[in-house]
Amino acid sequence: MAVGGRPDFGELRTVGLVARSSTLKGPPGARPRHPVTHAVRSGAGDASLPRPRRTYEPLRPGSFVSDLQGTVSIGRTAREAQVFDDLTKPDAAYIVGLLQTDGHHHGDVEGKGKVCLELAARDAHVLEEIRVRLPCYGSVRFRTRTTNFRSEYRSATLSFFDQATRKELAAAGVPPGRKSDSIRPPSRTFVAADYFRGLLDGDGSVGFTARGMPFISMVTASPAIAEYVSAVILEVTGVRRNSKPNARDGVHNVMVANVAAARLAAWAWHEPHVIGIRRKREAALKVGAWCPEPARAARYGVTRRAWTDAEDEVVLNEPVDLAAEALGRTVKSVAMRRWRLSGDEI
Repeated sequence: MAVGGRPDFGELRTVGLVARSSTLKGPPGARPRHPVTHAVRSGAGDASLPRPRRTYEPLRPGSFVSDLQGTVSIGRTAREAQVFDDLTKPDAAYIVGLLQTDGHHHGDVEGKGKVCLELAARDAHVLEEIRVRLPCYGSVRFRTRTTNFRSEYRSATLSFFDQATRKELAAAGVPPGRKSDSIRPPSRTFVAADYFRGLLDGDGSVGFTARGMPFISMVTASPAIAEYVSAVILEVTGVRRNSKPNARDGVHNVMVANVAAARLAAWAWHEPHVIGIRRKREAALKVGAWCPEPARAARYGVTRRAWTDAEDEVVLNEPVDLAAEALGRTVKSVAMRRWRLSGDEI
């Protein structure tokens, strides 16, 4: 029966099934209706019309039926592997490094929560690159606010809530809560160059000084990250850097310049189109291609050698020129070392 001019469809009898197309046949002489796809409902329509023949097939788990594209996988059931469980993939290692420095993990991995990554609006392109690589839904939104440095600062924020993904990130080194002084390199195997580039995109700087000298610097409140950055610099460039915090605010500022910066940039930005902030990538490619002027090239690439007790004995007991020849050092360095040891200027 019709209620209020509309048919009373009654109670839905088929749930979780997909009806295939069928042709409805009307009274004799009536035009045949076009094929339709619908669910079976009890007490629907005119009782004088015969019910159409319908066949059904059950939905497969983790899929839905699309008239245009067939069966399309949805959710986490179709993924071959967890994205952040394998940090030997360059993109995953980079994202973890960037989230450790510029991201924030709200809430709890055992309950509700979300991960946010906010960057300047000019760098929104990298948020979109990360979003399409996530194993879950994520959104990028823009806002304008007042900060300590600018009255109308426009930023872009990537957010996602998926609990399984947040658990993977927490295990990879992005824990919930405050983390600026507690983050550390992942405990599992990871791609060092891409992870290091993620750290630099978050809290690092790359470019040229006012005098045209290339540099790369990293500022962090985490002692573990400062030690890691210093170790990478030593391994890649052969230059030793002090990872101790400064006396003013207790943060670590590790920097390299000139040839060391060029080597480090070429190592971290190892391809022209690696994932990352575009403006830093462009600056890093210029730094990596830098070469000193021929007249000044001899100043670079000199490795500092620490003095040993045995060398100090030679410096104190032999003439300066003989000591320099025996130790493979310059006369000036031996004379300065003797002056520092004896307290008498030579």
